[in-house]
Amino acid sequence: GEAKWVAKNPARKRVRRDLLERAEQLSQNKNDEGYSIAAKLASKFLIRDEEINKMSPKKLKKALRKDGDDYYLDMSEFKKFKTDDRFVWIDKDLGVSLESFTGDLSKKKYVTEIAKITPSDNVKKLTDTRRRAQTIGAKLDGGDFRKLNYLLGHEISKIQEIYNVNDIASVIKSQKELHKKIKSPISEL
Repeated sequence: GEAKWVAKNPARKRVRRDLLERAEQLSQNKNDEGYSIAAKLASKFLIRDEEINKMSPKKLKKALRKDGDDYYLDMSEFKKFKTDDRFVWIDKDLGVSLESFTGDLSKKKYVTEIAKITPSDNVKKLTDTRRRAQTIGAKLDGGDFRKLNYLLGHEISKIQEIYNVNDIASVIKSQKELHKKIKSPISEL
């Protein structure tokens, strides 16, 4: 199963935007951009906390890639056990931040601290960023819902044909369109 716990409460409506604001403040207070970066990865791009915790500088440098002007992460280095490889488009702002970031996201302090400030009534607070996207995504049609599952790193056998493309540009374009539909807090869109 995806989780060994059960959320008792739905994710709050502004959980992703509120976390971004709180993490930005935390980064300023601690003079460490890592908190803001971790929050962006979770809130904007729906990356799991356990995946962020695997982002050592060496692995991140290998995983951060560009296709033209677009940045993306090859999640094969970080993915959750027994999940498929996937590419996750990230906006230019975060791509540039990751290129210059000298910290180590695999030091669990970043995820631990942003989880504490995530506005949630659930035990595993940070997961609410993904849960909120799924709540909004429940209104999507079948094809877009399957694309959302790909982005989230869920079982993807039924959408292999959608993403069985040779050029990353098609994946990036599709993810940008999907982020618009699920109202991701990404200013570049």
